[in-house]
Amino acid sequence: VLSETDIKNIFSEIEFIYQINSDFLRQLEIRLSTWSIYSLIGDLLLSLSKILNSYSLYINNYQTSLTILAKQKSNSEWIRFLNECYSKPECQNCDLSDLLIEPIQRVPRYVMLARDCIVFTPANHPDYPNLQLALTKIKDCAQELNEKKRHAEDSAKLLKVFYEIYPEVKDLVTPRRKFLHEGTLFFMKRKLNNYGQALLVQKYFFLFNDVLLKTSFKKKLQLYKFKASYSLVQAQVSSLESDAFLIKFKEKKKTFFAPSVEDKEIWVKHLNTAISHVAHVQTTFGPSTVPEMKTTYRNLKLVLNSKEGIWISDHGQEKPTTSPLLKKFSLKNF
Repeated sequence: VLSETDIKNIFSEIEFIYQINSDFLRQLEIRLSTWSIYSLIGDLLLSLSKILNSYSLYINNYQTSLTILAKQKSNSEWIRFLNECYSKPECQNCDLSDLLIEPIQRVPRYVMLARDCIVFTPANHPDYPNLQLALTKIKDCAQELNEKKRHAEDSAKLLKVFYEIYPEVKDLVTPRRKFLHEGTLFFMKRKLNNYGQALLVQKYFFLFNDVLLKTSFKKKLQLYKFKASYSLVQAQVSSLESDAFLIKFKEKKKTFFAPSVEDKEIWVKHLNTAISHVAHVQTTFGPSTVPEMKTTYRNLKLVLNSKEGIWISDHGQEKPTTSPLLKKFSLKNF
């Protein structure tokens, strides 16, 4: 299904990490089998703290793992194998990208173990100094891993989006790209309908730290149809009245409408974060760009006139708009 090299690169130091934990458990069980008030375990925790750097090697490889997994999207035999695995109760409805993060959860548990041992150990006990030292070292390691774990979880979300979008968006999964936000947005089509009315289209957007993807959710497939990508190189975002905001891309500008004012503020915040990141990358590594890919498919539309807005769904159902700004929009505004 996969080559030995790919398997090694996906799972990285996992066998060594398993061995570390197995050895610690075995040594701990030996101590507990002959336990007395004079027994020591601080030395075991201290020895463990000195080899926890293998977790750093493991989490540093996480992006490589996701890149390899992304390349297997068209490997039907691999996908079939994964689905068989996911159906087993042991997976607990987690996919492989989630399971690969699980080993990192072990280190904070060692912090709790060391802390609990200190609580129940008298200060004059010979084990007390080693327990304190072990706690300090394991906490330092846990803090470092926690930040790396956060970045790993962002990367995992990127891979999930990659698998949920069709057709395949090539080069979406890259080491520097991070997922930031997603949600429904509306924008006005320039072309009027046969009645001279402006059409407001609903699409689902995925925001990353360098690009904005426009998609259309397909309920039957439970997937997102790719529509276009917008590079955030030299982009600017401005908050407008109510739930509207404007993005000035390098070669065009677009007004978007969020479902609420609160959603608008969240989008503007994340967009500013992404635009700042792109500017930093340009300054550090030189100019970069993301090719814009367009397709033309019809989706949910909102027909607007000077009196009211009406949802026209794919099934012909009509629903009034709830956006305070969209309700009062007229053709003269565009």
